[in-house]
Order: sequence, then structure tokens, then C-alpha cells
Amino acid sequence: MLTHVAFKIARRRVLKGQGANDDVSRWTASRANYLAWREAENMAHLSANFDPSWVAGRDVLEFGCGEGFLASAIAASGARSVLGLDMNPKAIADATQRVAQGASEVQPTFRVARDPSRIDADDASFDLICSFDVMEHVSEYRAIIREWHRVLRTGGRAWIVWQPYRHPYGHHLTEWAPLPWGHLILGQRRMLRIAERIIDEPAFRPPYYDVEPDGSRRNRFRGQDSFGNYLNDLTTGEFERIVRETGLLILRRQITPVLARGRAGAVTRLLVQVPWLKELFIAQAAYELERI
Repeated sequence: MLTHVAFKIARRRVLKGQGANDDVSRWTASRANYLAWREAENMAHLSANFDPSWVAGRDVLEFGCGEGFLASAIAASGARSVLGLDMNPKAIADATQRVAQGASEVQPTFRVARDPSRIDADDASFDLICSFDVMEHVSEYRAIIREWHRVLRTGGRAWIVWQPYRHPYGHHLTEWAPLPWGHLILGQRRMLRIAERIIDEPAFRPPYYDVEPDGSRRNRFRGQDSFGNYLNDLTTGEFERIVRETGLLILRRQITPVLARGRAGAVTRLLVQVPWLKELFIAQAAYELERI
């Protein structure tokens, strides 16, 4: 019964949003739209949370680089070298092809990451690690944080921006099941069943990545009962504990609450200060770490 009611709510919200051509519908309408949105998001994270001039003359790793837009921006900011790593071979191929057409003095290089628990680089190889909108997808996050420490030089930094799991839409199912905290209230299996049914709805306009070359729909959720390796359940509290155990220093943190503006923003800014409530109201967490 609860799942059925939640499905009805999700269906109404999804179809109404698509009819209004909302932001999610626009950036998922085509691959070009999506890549433009990803590039804009990365640039916004960089300018809002960090000092891009710090990269000048430094060796930089972008961990989870996708199509490499951030890596290109870092290279253009004067980095000595930039390496992008990602586990998606198609993204790496696209990134390599795109930068080959550019004329920057420093060209990023890209490699496919083969091991989810290890960074294929020598000790003390980098001055800076950048990883935006990736941490929530890292299955072996404890090992990877240790790897950050290993590959950073003394005094090196890590710039991390991510969306913790208990965010209202930390389930990453906004296109199919826009139910705040649905993964915490209903559980992963029920949320996936709702998303599965939404994709099968005749009136639903699927995002471009759910459309096969022949025009048919691809239902990515059919047969899935958990988020598997796509999402972890990492919280900011656990992240900070692991960071400290690893020996990295937290230089700065920037916590952005949900509904950050207006009266609701004033309330959520208070809620993210309450230890047992804060994880539910964190929209984004940005960290600057240092290897000491």
C-alpha cells in the first residue's frame, strides 16, 4: 500500500515536471545538454569553493573525471600537468578525443581506472586531487581516501565536493522517483520498483540515457533490489572520521543546507548544526584537505 501511494505521488510529480520542461528535463533531454550541464556544475563547484589560482605550476589528478571538463579547466589555470582517471572507458575516450582538438599549452591526459580500491600512480605524485560529484559513487571509499594520502605530496591538497547519502534526494532518482528521503523511508528496493514502473509509463519521457539506439526504452531498474555499487551510504561524519584516521588534515569544510535561501534556509542552516539531524539536511559538502 505504501509503495503504491508513493508511486502515485512520484508519477504525478514526474509528469507535471516534464510538462513544465523543468531543469531536470532540460539537462537530461540530450547528451549535449547533459554534458553542458556537467561542465557548468564543475565550474560552479570550482569557483564557489576553491581558489583556482592555487593550481598554477602544480601536478593535478582529477579523480572520477568523466568527460574531463574540470581537467581541462584546471590545465587552463596554469597547472604543470593534469591526469584524469575514471572507470568509464567511454567517458575517457570522449575526454581524450575532445582535448586532442584543443589548443591549450598544457593538455590533460586521461586513463581508465581499473581497480576501484587503488589509484594507479606512484607515491607522492600529485600536488592536488580534485573530485567533484564523485565521492557518493565510490564503492571502496575507505581504501580510496588512503590512496589520496599516498599519492599526494607533503603539503598537497584534495578538493572534494559531493552529495551525502542522507540528502533528501541522495538516492539520485530525481528523474524517476522525486520523493524526498524516499530511500530512507521506503528503502532502496521500493524506490527502485517505483522508478521501474515510472519508466514503463507511456506518458513518461525518458532521459536520453534510457533510450536505446532503436528508440526503445531501457529500464535500468528492472531486476535491481539495491543501489549496488552505484551509490554508497557515506555520511559527512563518517567521511571526516576516515579522513582523520588516514592522516589528512581538514583545512576547510563548506556545508550547504537544502533550501538554503529565505526563511526555510534559516531553518535548515540551524538543522545542519544538530548532530543527529544534520545529515538529513545537507545538500552539498565541500572539503579542502591537506597531506601533512
